Amino acid sequence: MERYLAHDALSSSRLKLIADCPARILTPQKEGGHLNLGTLCHEAVLEPEAFAAVRAAPEVKLNTSQGKDAWAEWLLNLGREGKLSRELTSDDARKVKRTDLASVLLPSVRIVEPAHLVIAQGVAASLKAPRHSLIHDMYQADTARVEHVVIVEVTHTSIGALARPLRVKIRLDFWDDEQNRIIDVKTVNGSSNRCDRLSFARSCRAFQYPVQGALYCDVLEAIGYPRQTWYWHAIEMAAPYLQAIWAMREEDRVEGRRRYENALHAVASLKLADHESLPGYCPANLADIQPVHVYWKNESDDTTEATNKAETKREL
Repeated sequence: MERYLAHDALSSSRLKLIADCPARILTPQKEGGHLNLGTLCHEAVLEPEAFAAVRAAPEVKLNTSQGKDAWAEWLLNLGREGKLSRELTSDDARKVKRTDLASVLLPSVRIVEPAHLVIAQGVAASLKAPRHSLIHDMYQADTARVEHVVIVEVTHTSIGALARPLRVKIRLDFWDDEQNRIIDVKTVNGSSNRCDRLSFARSCRAFQYPVQGALYCDVLEAIGYPRQTWYWHAIEMAAPYLQAIWAMREEDRVEGRRRYENALHAVASLKLADHESLPGYCPANLADIQPVHVYWKNESDDTTEATNKAETKREL
């Protein structure tokens, strides 16, 4: 993850932003922090050994004697597990502030919010349930690569040569190069989004997931690997942490390719010195202003809900 985030090459997320608004290339590149909830769930699924080192700090008030006692006991327990970089006495532990935890923990130990750890643990446990045995078994390939990073220089696409070479980076969640398949983990909010086919199709459209899938598969083919099959492992982040596995359609791969190639050509042609003229969201002419299509949804109106579902299917 650190290598991927540190490299300034273009990512699929960056390309999607620039495709919608070229002026976004001026926005500093910020991609997910290492300990956010989505990343934590990825780790629970893909890197269980690393996830085992994650801990949640107790939610106690350190300005009370009772809170300091609970805090000190938690730190001493970490010491008994061999998770501290130095030995602490009870008095020492009471004096450690939350902001000073890094100074007493081993580098491999990471602290997260208790609620986040509960969710990630629930996701990991649910993956082992019989209802998810197919997904679990797909992750058992001994030779698969996890969080594999590839950085390439792109000089041309299927629609022609770029105005200038660009460096592109990809990070594969799970790549089984013997079976020629890639699994990309996507977490959804269980309270408002689900991982059933229609709901996930909406997410694919909203977040342009096929752009990433097409780019990653094409990069691997460009450096000599066979054609890959792309799967999304969708995970709801609310109990019972239901999960699904969906494949990318060929027509969506083609559309994803069209979008990332157009973005690459747009970036290669941009003249950053004239950054004030880069297109943003505002059209150049009054006649080009478009209406916003508001989807009104009334939970008690079955007709409205049915219409929205039918319309979503047509648009997808």
